[in-house]
Amino acid sequence: MKSKIYIITIICLLLSAVTVYAAESDQKTVLSKEEVIELAYKNNPDIIKLEKDLEIAKEGLKGVKASFYPKISLNSIYTLNSDQQLSTMSKDSYTFDLGLQQPLFMGGQLVAGYEQVKKNFEMTKLQLEDKRQEIRNQVLNQYYQILQSKKMVEVNQQNISTIKRYLEIARIKKEVGILTNTDVLRSQIDLNKGKQSLLQIENSLKLSKLRLKNDLGIGKDVELILDDELTWQEINLTEAEVREYAFANRFDLQQLELREDVLELEVDKAKGAKYPTLNLSSNYSTMGDSLKFDDGNFKVSLMLSYDIFDGGAKDSKVKQAKKELEKFNITEEQTLNNIGLAIQESLLKVSEAREYIELAELSLTQAKENLRQNEIQYQEGLLSSFYVLEAQSTFKQAQTEYYKAIYNYNLAVANLERVMGRDIVTS
Repeated sequence: MKSKIYIITIICLLLSAVTVYAAESDQKTVLSKEEVIELAYKNNPDIIKLEKDLEIAKEGLKGVKASFYPKISLNSIYTLNSDQQLSTMSKDSYTFDLGLQQPLFMGGQLVAGYEQVKKNFEMTKLQLEDKRQEIRNQVLNQYYQILQSKKMVEVNQQNISTIKRYLEIARIKKEVGILTNTDVLRSQIDLNKGKQSLLQIENSLKLSKLRLKNDLGIGKDVELILDDELTWQEINLTEAEVREYAFANRFDLQQLELREDVLELEVDKAKGAKYPTLNLSSNYSTMGDSLKFDDGNFKVSLMLSYDIFDGGAKDSKVKQAKKELEKFNITEEQTLNNIGLAIQESLLKVSEAREYIELAELSLTQAKENLRQNEIQYQEGLLSSFYVLEAQSTFKQAQTEYYKAIYNYNLAVANLERVMGRDIVTS
């Protein structure tokens, strides 16, 4: 009896383990385009590092801001004299010192330095946003690749079903002497080719999903399902509209403006170093055999410092800072020209992709009609399998080109969004 209970217990445990494993292996994640992008932001190591850089820059800003405030220092010493060599020497000795230092005038160097750190902090925030746009563009390429592959799986499955139907017709027609064995063999060969093509595209789809799951931080055993289909949405933007928005909102251009401000502040700092500096210093100190504060010494000092002659070192630093600013202005002009060129290229690619869709759609309609007519004649025994299989192959190729055109259009739009610095479709 005990052995039966023992066996039943083991069986129950095994069944439970199998059930748990099956549940884990059947995990699915359904994501929209927006959710895919947000997950990419959350798990991208470059974005995470930039977020840390932003935290570091924020703390650095606090540190520089502290240089405006007075600095107060406290020193206190207690000495125990265990060996009193002189009768006048006290056993206990106390020393207390309280000091304060405050910069009053630094030639504008403190203000310029603080503004530089502040600008660098803003630049770090813009770098983060620019990186997010870059990651968005990358993940959208993967996203649309999966949608295209998924659609091509459907096309290839339909192709196989159609060829199987042709094969059955060929066998029936052969039995009654309308078609020959060559027609049957030709259909079988095309069926095998169709299966090979399906296998390739299914593997391509699996690899695309694995890459995307890796970037999104999703486990490899989790099935990824994209809640979307490969479609396209026409956009109508003029070059003037794109240029206006891009030059006003691109994060890299905003970074350039901040970088220019930083270099101008560097010139101000270099000039400020030529001025005298004025610091306030105050000190209160006392010492004795007991800790008392009523008989100490208090003093206030103003310290003026000015380099009468430095061999031209400060003038040289001013000139260096100005040259750096001039060099940056050249880089800025190059960047603006490159962005203008990128805008033109992106718009041309969108226009080209849209026209390609129209042509591919026309070819698809014609290929479908050609296939319909060939199928009718094939079923009536007026054509051999060669012609209907050729028409089916043409139709499949037209479908492939049509969905490829939609895929390329979506990529072109995503690239235009990257160039503009905005989401066109949902904005």
